[in-house]
Amino acid sequence: MASGWLEHSFRLGNDGRAVTVGVGFFVFPASFMLPGPAPAAIAVTAFAILSALLLLGATRFGALRPFGAANAVTTVRVGLLALLIGSAADAAVTLTTWWPAALAGVALALDGLDGALARRLGTESRFGALFDQETDALLILVLTVALALAGKTGLWIVAAGLMRYLLLASGWIWPVLAEPLPKSRLRSGVCAVMVGALVLCLLPPVAPATANVFGAIALTALTLSFGKDLIWLLKSARGRKHA
Repeated sequence: MASGWLEHSFRLGNDGRAVTVGVGFFVFPASFMLPGPAPAAIAVTAFAILSALLLLGATRFGALRPFGAANAVTTVRVGLLALLIGSAADAAVTLTTWWPAALAGVALALDGLDGALARRLGTESRFGALFDQETDALLILVLTVALALAGKTGLWIVAAGLMRYLLLASGWIWPVLAEPLPKSRLRSGVCAVMVGALVLCLLPPVAPATANVFGAIALTALTLSFGKDLIWLLKSARGRKHA
């Protein structure tokens, strides 16, 4: 009986739909921690929308089953992200509590776990890399918007959250910029530093003046990293043109 239960649990855990539903069972009650019904409703709605996009993407890449432990961890991060979206709806109130910083801190810690699991289990994939990357990008956007709405930093901090989406929009206009980038430890490190700095800014004891300093340093690092990637894309396109 025990072995049958374990086998059934493994099958469920290896199915993207089951994992998403399971995370949803965590997000729904957790949303009631947020101040007021509106942020809670926004968090649940955000998770529903993000889940639909996740399942569509996994289906398109043929990654819905087997889904894998690494993607399951990233799905948990999506659940935390949905709660942070709800928090941002009333940022002036929620950022006076420790919840946003705690949620973002857990999401940051799990960011290192999903990649490590994929490498250890030999389940690295194009879908997993994109899933992780887009979750990071949306996390940065949500955190920067929350900080700006709460007045802990200037509106300029949102530029950090928009960089990824500006690059995607530019790629539609100029396909050269839509080419896949090679793996980069620098890029991953800068992303982690950016999120870490934003988590520090979310902490209630951190004053706006200090948060602006942290945010400016992290934004500078992120800008340099994006500039490096942009130069690589342009050089790569030039090399293919002359080949």
